[in-house]
Amino acid sequence: MAEFVYAIVYDDSENFASFVKNTKGYFFSNPKQPGSGSVNANPNGNLHGAGKFAFPGGGLKSGEDEFTGAIREFLEETNYDLTGKYTDSFSLNRLSGKHTYYGVYFCVDNLSDIVSTVTTNLAAGQNAATDIQAGTITSYGAIYTKYPDCPPDNELATVATWNLETDETKIKQLNSDTDTDWFWDILDYLHDAKFSS
Repeated sequence: MAEFVYAIVYDDSENFASFVKNTKGYFFSNPKQPGSGSVNANPNGNLHGAGKFAFPGGGLKSGEDEFTGAIREFLEETNYDLTGKYTDSFSLNRLSGKHTYYGVYFCVDNLSDIVSTVTTNLAAGQNAATDIQAGTITSYGAIYTKYPDCPPDNELATVATWNLETDETKIKQLNSDTDTDWFWDILDYLHDAKFSS
């Protein structure tokens, strides 16, 4: 059974980092060889959930716990290391069809600083993708010569701050799409676990 993990970064004011998935991915790291990866100027097909709401996440590695996996996925997709930068953490485990997914929640004191840094990093990723498409970057290593803050994987387009209360309508809409309904479940659990009276 496949296991997936998603990282949710939030604060005590019910704010959380929300993301939008890229339509296509132009570069990806090689998990078996740190610091290496591949570029593709003409990727076939779109990423799963292309252009839609997302959290950083992906498959758990063999023997990896959900907390380690969520921190790794957040780093791979945002180039921001959450290690030691959160005040509380907990997880949700759900079985959905043939898959198990985990929502791993990291409470932080400085969400706006994290969102600002990740915004800069994702912009570097968009610039690198543009250069790959134009043929001015043709190797994975060349990305980091020009864009040292670029995330290792070209999965996410943008980040924004949403609020569990004021953005409730947008959050509920996630439940009507099979590409995003588990994200609604993950956010509903966060609300119930930490913020319902």
